Amino acid sequence: MRRLSLKRILAIFTSFALAITYIPFTPVSQMLPVDVDTAFAGVAVPVEPAIYTDADYSFAERAADLVSRMTAMEKASQVIGSMSSAIPRLGVAQYQWWNEALHGFAVSGGSGGVGVTPYPALSDGTSYPLSNALASTWDPQLYYEEAVLISDEIRERALGSKYNLTMYSPTVNLQRDPRWGRNEEGYSEDPYLTGIMGDAFVKGLEGKDFETGDLLSDDLYKKAVSTIKHYTANNSENNRTGPLNGGAIEGGAANVDMRALREYYTAPYRNIAQSADVTSVMTAYSTVNAVPVSLSSYIMDTLLRQTFGFTGYITSDCDSVGAIMNHNYTNPYTGELATVSQAFAQALAHGEDLECSAAIATSNGSYWTNMHTMLAEKPQTDKGKFTENQLDVSVWRLMKTRMELGEFDENANAYEADGKARLAAGLAGGYVKGKPGQTQARLDMADMITEKTVVLLKNSKAAPSDADSLLPIKSIPAGYTAAAPYKVVIIGQMAQNTWFGQYSSAASSTDPEQSNFISIENGIKNAFKAKYGDRVQVEYRRGFTDSAAANALDSLNTLSEDDLAAAAAADLAIVVVGTNNTTNAEGRDRATINLPGSQAQLASAVGKSNSNTVVVIESCGPVQVESFEGDVKSILWAAFGGLRQGVGFGKVITGDVNPSAKTQQTWYKNVSNDGPSDLASIYDYNLYATEGSKGRTYMYHINEVSYPFGHGLSYTSFEYGDVTLDGSSYDAYNNGAVTATFTVKNTGSVAGEEIVQLYVTQPGKNDPTKEQPKRRLM
Repeated sequence: MRRLSLKRILAIFTSFALAITYIPFTPVSQMLPVDVDTAFAGVAVPVEPAIYTDADYSFAERAADLVSRMTAMEKASQVIGSMSSAIPRLGVAQYQWWNEALHGFAVSGGSGGVGVTPYPALSDGTSYPLSNALASTWDPQLYYEEAVLISDEIRERALGSKYNLTMYSPTVNLQRDPRWGRNEEGYSEDPYLTGIMGDAFVKGLEGKDFETGDLLSDDLYKKAVSTIKHYTANNSENNRTGPLNGGAIEGGAANVDMRALREYYTAPYRNIAQSADVTSVMTAYSTVNAVPVSLSSYIMDTLLRQTFGFTGYITSDCDSVGAIMNHNYTNPYTGELATVSQAFAQALAHGEDLECSAAIATSNGSYWTNMHTMLAEKPQTDKGKFTENQLDVSVWRLMKTRMELGEFDENANAYEADGKARLAAGLAGGYVKGKPGQTQARLDMADMITEKTVVLLKNSKAAPSDADSLLPIKSIPAGYTAAAPYKVVIIGQMAQNTWFGQYSSAASSTDPEQSNFISIENGIKNAFKAKYGDRVQVEYRRGFTDSAAANALDSLNTLSEDDLAAAAAADLAIVVVGTNNTTNAEGRDRATINLPGSQAQLASAVGKSNSNTVVVIESCGPVQVESFEGDVKSILWAAFGGLRQGVGFGKVITGDVNPSAKTQQTWYKNVSNDGPSDLASIYDYNLYATEGSKGRTYMYHINEVSYPFGHGLSYTSFEYGDVTLDGSSYDAYNNGAVTATFTVKNTGSVAGEEIVQLYVTQPGKNDPTKEQPKRRLM
């Protein structure tokens, strides 16, 4: 630990005094953009000794000293998220804040920023199952171990193993509506489950202890930086940055009551900030109660910093500060629509430290292009008149973060050295089939996670008199040989899906060699071959005659009679259906949870003709199953499984893996923008059941559903018993506890894992005027 000496106390006092002294602007024309190829080569450092280069001082002290040496426009060049400018005279390299690692190191680069060229996206990398899938494991320890591997790859492949280590990941917005276009990026509709999964990712990525959250580095360096996003109440894409349909729906408007804001929408951010001490938070494009989040003093300062205790830096979503103008925001200090400089000044003063400048609202510029005007006009903010002092605070937070990553200390931390060593080993043959970042250990982890993310939604017996359910295919009848094999037909275009999920490595899902990629088709084929050899014949059928592009699922409307006949004659039919990036995406919500095209009709038709039919679903989230569920015997689901998506499905079907995953989102019977729906409009952020709404999430929804939150079957059975509650230490005034104890016994014949779920309820849950949740996960 670094101790505070008198020398350092005096130094930091002097540094802050210098940092708030007015320094004349350096004209933009005199700023020298640094070429990407030379930005990090031979970076100059001051000749005289400087506190910011002295590792005996704390990171906070060093950052204050460095900021005090910058001119106003040099400071302005550092609050650009897509690329901060180099300052050669101070030894400051240009820096790319915008990088991605949602389910594997995916993007080291961005766009735009103070006249410099962005770095390209990665061409490969280990792509693990998406967050939505990880949450179905309900296993934060496993997720932590994955995040550690992701951070290993980041340090291995990031420039110099020390630059551009700040990741815009993970997404912790709650899945309050299955139509949200980015549900696959999130974890759950439940704030507690979302919080513990996000907490595990942050700790693993930043180099922190899983239990305590303490930094593992002896010198208190961080391995990487995690940014939790998009704070807050941001669950509709079609209108996220501005008005929809000519202004009929205000852009990204979330109107929520204070209780829902505190107990639900901001709860995961609070939990992660307090447990993991996350370094960065990203604000949303949207407004909350008519105030754009990206300039909301209450959301960013009062709530996040002062109430939740967040100590890191806040970044905007890309151009969300510029997009404030799309919300027709009325400046409370003038009573008129805010000007661009007023909006930018309020955003920075209220806590938006970093402005991710990209290509969404470029007509309004960035902190960099607006700084002259902001400082000249001195707009009124909740912190008083805008001055350079407010810029100093944000730049200090950012430079402190870069110092915590070891950027200013040459070869001073083990993370940099280890990363360089792993890169050398990978290039020397450690990368499987030469794919950068894809080591055997990482592929093995991806395989294991896919096995744990498969949810067994349904597993009916083939007939009422049968002793066993259809799955697993633990044996095949005697008499099947290589000459007369047991026939399995895999039918459905999604069996050859190459969509790994949003924010995957750029080329991983389009690798022409397939290389280390295992599709659902091949995962199932591999599992049967490994278990039964030539006694089983597995055949793939597309299921449709439409000549649509491989990923255009909406265009699949004509069933193939030949393929249906083959599936009907098979000993086992496996129908693979789902969604992909043509169904929903960032910037585009689903209109319905119905399967695209005629995939539901395919599942129903095969199930009616073959009594041994399994439906495999890989999708962004819940889909409507009511139209085919009664026609098939078994249903498996997993969210997008990344590079090895077929492994888990294959091993669960053959019984090599006993499924233990649970749903992390309610599967409603019907959700649609048109016609009857179990949910209100996606633009309605109300949670509670009212006269015009049936309520949202398992906590408040009052209708029957297809599969409840926390549902998932096993190949064995479990029995709970000996339940006792001890509330002897409980005192409502001193945070006492009620302890629940019970036993869980495997009463079946197969080894299995059980995810134990504990819910609490409270008085008033049935009183609609109190709007209490029916139950709440603890």
